[in-house]
Amino acid sequence: MSGDHNKSESGVGKWLGIFFKFFEVAAFIAIILTFWEMRETRIYDERAWVSFIQFKPTVDESNGTSVDWFFTANLKNTGKTPAIRVQAVCKWTQDSNQIKIYDSIPYPPINSGLMAPDTIANSSTDKIPMSVINAANNSIPFYCYGTVWYDDIFGNHHWSQFCQKFYGTPANWSSSVPAFHNSCDDAEAADWAVIFWRFVIGCGIIWVCIGWIFSPKTNRFYGDGK
Repeated sequence: MSGDHNKSESGVGKWLGIFFKFFEVAAFIAIILTFWEMRETRIYDERAWVSFIQFKPTVDESNGTSVDWFFTANLKNTGKTPAIRVQAVCKWTQDSNQIKIYDSIPYPPINSGLMAPDTIANSSTDKIPMSVINAANNSIPFYCYGTVWYDDIFGNHHWSQFCQKFYGTPANWSSSVPAFHNSCDDAEAADWAVIFWRFVIGCGIIWVCIGWIFSPKTNRFYGDGK
């Protein structure tokens, strides 16, 4: 009877030990994920954020024979830290079907540089023919669009698109924002990517902790009788 009683106590102690070890693992995982979330929040708060502000029409009459029109995109870093390796392209077209879902990063790099916080950079279209400018007053609008790419100081790469439709006359331009080519990497970052990395980190931690839970040394530490 005494032997059975001791075995029963030993079994209860073993399962209690395993329960407490699983509790420790859960607490450890919660702490790791909390620190990870805090790190991500700090990066989002302190990183660079470069985005489009507005288009400005520019007239060049220097050639003396014709008026050349350009549209310049103003880009601003509204973040708290510098943006590095900044590149931007700006284009125009009358055919919205020519506007790709994603622009290609220029190679070799163009306009590569650094943008300090609260500074503005510019990127201009090629010359827009006067025929296109005149046609904008006859229900044939044109589009100015582009993308800016940059890295933050935390080593992450980002991009931000912009696109506007113009119509009217040079004396009274009107514009609208299409439902396409106006996005950024943060807006299109799939939630599954965050979930995937959390899953990977969690599985790694659980795998290590399970090995620790069922290791002979740990079982002896909790006194399961072996």
